[in-house]
Amino acid sequence: MHFVFVQPPIGKRVVSIIPALSIPYLAAIVEGKQIQVSVVASDAEGLSVEETAERVIELRPDVVGFSIGTLAALNSYEIAGLVKKKISDVITIAGGHHATIFPEEVLTSGIDFVAIGEGEKTIGEFSDYLLKNKKLEEVRGIAYRQGERIKYNDTQTVIKNLDDLPLPAWHLMPIDKYKSVFQKTLRNLPIVTSRGCHGQCIFCYKGLFGDTFRMRSPKNIVSEIRYLKDNFGISSFDFIDDHFATIPKRAIEICALIKKEGINLAWGLPSGIRVDVVTEELLNALKEAGCYRIGFGVESGNDRVLKNIKKNTTKDQIRKAVQLARSMNFTVYCFFIIGNLGETERSINDTIEFARELDPDIAQFSVAVPYPGTEMFRMLKQQDRIISFDWNDYDYFSSGRQIFKHEHLDYHVIQKKYAEAYRSFYLRPTYIIKQLKALKNLNEMKKLIQSFFRLFGLLK
Repeated sequence: MHFVFVQPPIGKRVVSIIPALSIPYLAAIVEGKQIQVSVVASDAEGLSVEETAERVIELRPDVVGFSIGTLAALNSYEIAGLVKKKISDVITIAGGHHATIFPEEVLTSGIDFVAIGEGEKTIGEFSDYLLKNKKLEEVRGIAYRQGERIKYNDTQTVIKNLDDLPLPAWHLMPIDKYKSVFQKTLRNLPIVTSRGCHGQCIFCYKGLFGDTFRMRSPKNIVSEIRYLKDNFGISSFDFIDDHFATIPKRAIEICALIKKEGINLAWGLPSGIRVDVVTEELLNALKEAGCYRIGFGVESGNDRVLKNIKKNTTKDQIRKAVQLARSMNFTVYCFFIIGNLGETERSINDTIEFARELDPDIAQFSVAVPYPGTEMFRMLKQQDRIISFDWNDYDYFSSGRQIFKHEHLDYHVIQKKYAEAYRSFYLRPTYIIKQLKALKNLNEMKKLIQSFFRLFGLLK
């Protein structure tokens, strides 16, 4: 039996191509069942829909699995259809947040099975079904067509002890083809140390892992770092948790063990940490363990808007956290959203001005998008304000297509302010001079020029 996992291509314009962890984790589970596994990573290899389908067909799979986010949904359905035309008896299964939210859409689009929610236990049980060691009705967490109706099996239980998960199957991934102009080294891999989020941000979907915060042990985490260093030659890594430092004491313990074990690798927190947990003690621990970059989800420079989107932080907290991180020489990233609910042109101006005031090394601006499954999507749908249900439009790097009716702003104003935010931040003479002074060699100059071209390519 041959199981092929597909990371579908998406239309989203990106500055960096970074591997997702879902497929390596799922592939490790299936491989552990003594099933042959291959991966087609369209994002890393720059494959189109047609090229992805051709690559899958060449592998002659018995089963094809898709990890579907909203932007990849339509492409996934098309790939599945192309593969089925050539291999009529192939079995297809899809998971991920879009499949979890819209299982009926996925199934009526030609996919045979949907894995709902956290996928590792479900893909393991589904593999047992394929090997004829389990009946289909016994596979929890899946939905499938049964005649004219859709059958939902029992809900899958969450993984209580994340240390039980196998290490991701990176040997199946084209890791040398992933790249980021922002990473310190070329051979960089992501690590997740926890799952679940108790935050209430209206723009965030957390249906896959839920509200309960679950953690891997520091020993388990450091063992993975050592494994990646010894077996894949990583020269840096990133913790990509939603909330690595939600419990500062735990984060400090992880840092202490990294230092004690002599890992000696640069690492970052690109997904960000909450500003309300930042202390000098925490940042010192991060710095001593090798952390060099930290992201902060600022979102807005207006306290009223921060309250509207249920961020539960204030400008003062943000200002103090960013200033402290900058004073300790971290590379600081700040993330901002243009066009939040309740936003006005004046509050967007507040955000642009706040970004300049904070003066991080990298500012990323995105357009507010009501992703399915979020409170924002539910609110807008209930108010009949969703204009587009074409999932290809759901690009927070500004697809140029209006998705919802904003209560205060015309969409062309949001687009104009989005472009203005980037120009206002990055074309400041003080910022350009600071970046030039920090350059150490011609290679860094090349990376800086590339990053500028890619950033401003987003504004086209």
